Amino acid sequence: MGSGADAEETGSIRIELGEGSEGTSREGVVFGYTKVADILNGNFTGEKYLEGIEIGRESPAEELREAAVEIEQNVKEPDGTAVTDEKGVAFIEGLQTGVYLLAVSDKAGYDMVMPALITVPAWNEANGIMEYEVKVIPKHEPVREEQPEAPQTNVDSDYKQKIIGAGLCAVGAVVFLTLLREKDEEDI
Repeated sequence: MGSGADAEETGSIRIELGEGSEGTSREGVVFGYTKVADILNGNFTGEKYLEGIEIGRESPAEELREAAVEIEQNVKEPDGTAVTDEKGVAFIEGLQTGVYLLAVSDKAGYDMVMPALITVPAWNEANGIMEYEVKVIPKHEPVREEQPEAPQTNVDSDYKQKIIGAGLCAVGAVVFLTLLREKDEEDI
């Protein structure tokens, strides 16, 4: 498809929660989504929530993880929400091309899910095409129960870094693949 048609096409995000820890339910998890930037020729533009945050098409996964957490703190109200069904699946449709923050606003009875930056469309390496129907399987970890012991500082700091790292690695891969696709389209 030519770049003119791509600019007008809308996309969707399909969220699929993995099996949670024992005793959790994938149903009723509320995801908020917010468009945080447009994508034009592989670069982020219209960066409503990115002021002071340095990310771009070549940003490492760690920077994307940190950016998602920081952006989540700046978003007062998401553009919309989607709620998972009994199988842990939710759909967000009618999305314009851009970068979206996907963050849980109510985890219901599920594990801890870290925010992620998702690009629409996303590059599919296997098919060699841009896909406007993006599938996301959010990273999650069990919620740690409070220990009845004396409080300790930074007990969860390593835990949070791992969750953030895993989520942004996935986002970094999507952004990178999107950019590769756009570069390939320009070369055609």
